[in-house]
Amino acid sequence: MFCCMSPDKEKEPTRLTDDQKRIIQQVWSEVRHQIDEVGVETFLRFFNTHPEAMDSFLVFKNMEVVDLETNVQLKEHALKVTSVVDKCVARINDPKSFETICRDQGINHAGRIVTDEFQRSLRDKYIEAIKARTSVAWSAEHQEAWETFFNIMQRDMMNSMRHMNALRDRKE
Repeated sequence: MFCCMSPDKEKEPTRLTDDQKRIIQQVWSEVRHQIDEVGVETFLRFFNTHPEAMDSFLVFKNMEVVDLETNVQLKEHALKVTSVVDKCVARINDPKSFETICRDQGINHAGRIVTDEFQRSLRDKYIEAIKARTSVAWSAEHQEAWETFFNIMQRDMMNSMRHMNALRDRKE
């Protein structure tokens, strides 16, 4: 998944405003039918700027970024990630369900090396891919809404992942 991120502490979001929820739902309703493309584009953009992150994925290790454009495993992973985003958008008004989805992804990513830098970059690449596929006149409010949305997702995922890693480390 995007795995996780620790947003800047002074900017750490606690919730989305009603206006931010409306913005996210509006934009997502337009790009939702393109989730395969959004996901693949996100990861291609990310790996172009952070090719070293490919080593975190066994199936992409020692590959060139250009080879990923037609890679079936990349498409499958990108669809899984984007499906999680879709589920979170669908549950945007149900904070408990939203958090559960994110925490489950954190559990699924326990034991993986995930840096804050990678997560910020992945968030930004995801937003770029969404922005490129919408006809909405993108504003500062759109940018802030999507950043907040992903920061909340990634914060909950990272907290869960760190918790699982700590439990695993205690057992060892």
